[in-house]
Amino acid sequence: MKKRICLFTFLFYALLLVVSCNTQQPTIDVSVKSTLVEKETTIATSTSSVSWSTTTPELLNVSADGKIEALKEGTAILRATLTSNTSIMKDITIIISKAIDVEEITIKLPSRVSINTKVPLKATISPSNASFPELKWETNDEQNVIITDNNYLEFKKSGTYKVTATSINNPNISNSCEIIAYVPYTKININGKTLVDLEETPTYTLSTIPSNATGKIIWSTSDDTIATISEDGVLSPLQEGIIQVIATSVDNPDVYGEITVEIDYFERYMSIISETDTIEIGETIYLYSQMMPHGATVQTVWISSDPSIAKINSSGYLKGLKEGEVTITANAMVNGAITGSKTFYVVTPDETAPVIEVEELDVTISAGETFDPLTNVTAIDNRDGDITSNITVEGTVNNIVRGTYEIILSVSDKKGNSTSVKRNITVVWDHDLEFIGHAGCYYGIMNTEEAFLNAATKQGYTAIECDIRVTKDGVFVVCHDETFAGIQISSTNWADLKDVTETKTRGGKTYTSTICTLEKFLDICYTYDISPVIELKYNPGINNNDCSKLPALMSLVKEKKLDDEVIFLGSQLECLKWFRNNGYDNVKLQYLVSSCATSETLNTCVAYNLDISFNISNNNNTEEWIKKYQKHGLEVSCYTFSQYQTKIDLIKWVKMGVDYVTCDVLTIKDCYITLQNMKNEGTTNE
Repeated sequence: MKKRICLFTFLFYALLLVVSCNTQQPTIDVSVKSTLVEKETTIATSTSSVSWSTTTPELLNVSADGKIEALKEGTAILRATLTSNTSIMKDITIIISKAIDVEEITIKLPSRVSINTKVPLKATISPSNASFPELKWETNDEQNVIITDNNYLEFKKSGTYKVTATSINNPNISNSCEIIAYVPYTKININGKTLVDLEETPTYTLSTIPSNATGKIIWSTSDDTIATISEDGVLSPLQEGIIQVIATSVDNPDVYGEITVEIDYFERYMSIISETDTIEIGETIYLYSQMMPHGATVQTVWISSDPSIAKINSSGYLKGLKEGEVTITANAMVNGAITGSKTFYVVTPDETAPVIEVEELDVTISAGETFDPLTNVTAIDNRDGDITSNITVEGTVNNIVRGTYEIILSVSDKKGNSTSVKRNITVVWDHDLEFIGHAGCYYGIMNTEEAFLNAATKQGYTAIECDIRVTKDGVFVVCHDETFAGIQISSTNWADLKDVTETKTRGGKTYTSTICTLEKFLDICYTYDISPVIELKYNPGINNNDCSKLPALMSLVKEKKLDDEVIFLGSQLECLKWFRNNGYDNVKLQYLVSSCATSETLNTCVAYNLDISFNISNNNNTEEWIKKYQKHGLEVSCYTFSQYQTKIDLIKWVKMGVDYVTCDVLTIKDCYITLQNMKNEGTTNE
């Protein structure tokens, strides 16, 4: 029995030994560089799944995924551990050598480059076996100097640029160079004198193609014994002769320009320069000389032909002593043969004032006509001659506003003798056509003092229209609407209305105004000699059923002395009849209608001696109807040439023969030009 147990035990261990001998241990295959230099990085790989580490962390920095960084010189151990059996590992020896740093960078690029050309980036490093030779390239203008992906420089614009190369491993090591990028010449022309005096040093310039070329030029001459030329194109003649002046492109010597120059000797003389050739007794003037033909300044010996008439000192100061003629000679001190002279006249002191001659002293112009106060005006001085350009004008003429303007013309001669002339310029409106400002004008809130003043002083209207309203306590005010700033005028006392302001915008400009009284309106008309046109709006006491306010209205107009100038305008026929029925036969009345083109309207106007005022936008109003009214001695007015109408519209109706036009933007100047054009065409109705 014991023998069987022993035999079984023997067989078990023998089988175990056989199995153990036939089981193969797993192996780890590693791929990694065996030598590194300091600061170098690499990647270790394996066909097996492993984790990475090192037994020499002071030499090697290893990440779990196999990224390796050499830290310093020495023999380092890289360990790969099988992730499925951490008892199985493999150590790899890596030799780390000391890194060789870049010590110097030498850039090898040209100093001059034509734009739009590509230049390869080139540089050498020292030592040549540096461990990390890679360089980073930069420029000071990335917009105009481009570094391409394949390491080329490309210049887009002429100029001087800085290019820098820096060691990637050691940013403290770098080097820079300057490169001039230029626009190359394709053609060169030389500008300058072809005949040069031996003592002259002229400068030559270039005209090139392209005109913005910036390449470098070398100046030269064909014979340096005759003349030399500086790098700035300044020629220095040495002797008489004929040479070629040459300008050559440094970048392309085949492109050059040349000009033939003859060098000769010119005769020299002295030129005497003074402000005048006439001096008074006791007066001193300064003379100076120039050696010609080049205007050189040289020391001069001065000589007077008769020192009793005028004497001159060594500094060139000439003093008149008595009446007469004297010749002053200037001799060059360096060469007495170089000389020149000039005659001077000594006269008694000038006490005669200049004379201003005016073709027409007092002038009348039509409003809107252009006026120049110096037209046909001259000024003559007994010594200075024509000094018209020295005339000054004091005062202004507003050719828009009628009236008489005083201007003073003054002039002085060189001795301070002066004279003045007064002119009166009268601005009138000498045409039958009247120019009415609608509610004042467009420049201000309608019917306000500002709009009325602008109508008078800026627009030049000969009449101004307003819209009359009456307050609760009987004060006449002017306003287009029944309300002002939202307040009902007819139910409000003047005291409660006079300080209220209203703000509106017209033509992009904002105006703020209080309500204007009819009295203020009439005062403006009187001041500027303007006819008031009062539109009779519907009011208590001013309507077809009640004319009780009209006597007070007429009384105010008479008080302002405008009863011969006033024009009452209205569509309320009974109000207009009131004036005729109450003895105001000479007061001008205009019947306000949209269309005048009916016999009924014409007959009414004839019966009550009413002028007519119609709307220009109504197509029934024609030249034929205008003539029918005028045939009966009635005047015709039309309205309104607003900011939407032009001078073309104005011309149309003026040519039809209307007597009044109502505007708010067009000026008296527009009307004047229209009438002048019609006069020149022979179509005027005046």
